[in-house]
Amino acid sequence: FYEICKNVSKTKPIILWKGGLTETGAGAALAHTGKLAGSKKVWEAMTKQAGIVSVNSFDEIVDCIMAFSWMPLPKGKRTAILSGMGGTNIGTADNCIFAGLEIANFSEDTCRKLEKEISAAGTAISNPLDIGVGAVMNQNLYGTAIKILAEDENVDMILAVNSPINHEGTISLAEAVNSVLKPAAVALFDIPDIVEPEIKYLSENRVPVYRDPKRACNAMFKLADYAAYRNTH
Repeated sequence: FYEICKNVSKTKPIILWKGGLTETGAGAALAHTGKLAGSKKVWEAMTKQAGIVSVNSFDEIVDCIMAFSWMPLPKGKRTAILSGMGGTNIGTADNCIFAGLEIANFSEDTCRKLEKEISAAGTAISNPLDIGVGAVMNQNLYGTAIKILAEDENVDMILAVNSPINHEGTISLAEAVNSVLKPAAVALFDIPDIVEPEIKYLSENRVPVYRDPKRACNAMFKLADYAAYRNTH
């Protein structure tokens, strides 16, 4: 199994959810199939060496399938975050680091370009990028910022966190994500009766879209981790 997975992972990702990694789970596996589940540490070492993308739920499987299907492999783990909400940016930056990603340092040229597009009032031209309430009045602002960030050599991946205010903003996001050559994902706040049509539109346009920024961070880390494996095998 290890040798087969190691060879397959060199060209195609393997996303795998294995049960029985805890004592309780192992006991249930033995009772259900009559087979020992094996050591958690041994399993984790094997999956890492074989390049397997290990997950722990169906949600993670779906999250990773979106990321791996609709985003190119990144060159590294340096991530740009943008949102119109400062608190959300801070929490998302934390979740990026918790997941194993890095916070990219924007170049001076990128900062100058962003300053021309984004008002100085109530914003922060840094990473995470706070584009402020201007996004409410200019629904193309997210798309413009994504395109600028994608040109920065210090940025490997982009995560935009948005509230689905209106469909024009969603269209701008989809167009921008599909026009750049770097991995870019979108996280939308799960507002009942509002978010569903926007998620549907983004999905139909092959944009990785998540209901929680933390889920996006985890999926993007797994994509970057697999890319690092491919670069060394």
